[in-house]
Amino acid sequence: MGCASSRSERTKESSVQEQQRQATVSQWLEKQRSGEVAGSQPTLGGAEMQRIYERYLESFTHPIPDQFEVENATSDR
Repeated sequence: MGCASSRSERTKESSVQEQQRQATVSQWLEKQRSGEVAGSQPTLGGAEMQRIYERYLESFTHPIPDQFEVENATSDR
């Protein structure tokens, strides 16, 4: 009977640990959603931002192809 009691105690302990784990995960997910533990956003200087914006605008000067054809596509993996 000692073996069954020990098994029951381990099951209860495992269940408690799983509940604690789930609570911890839920807390971290909520902190992520709320931004509570978010770092500061990195910022770029004016020259970098200007170049990014220019590249963005330039992307509209190229027509979108009807089809995309791949010739001799290989993978190095």
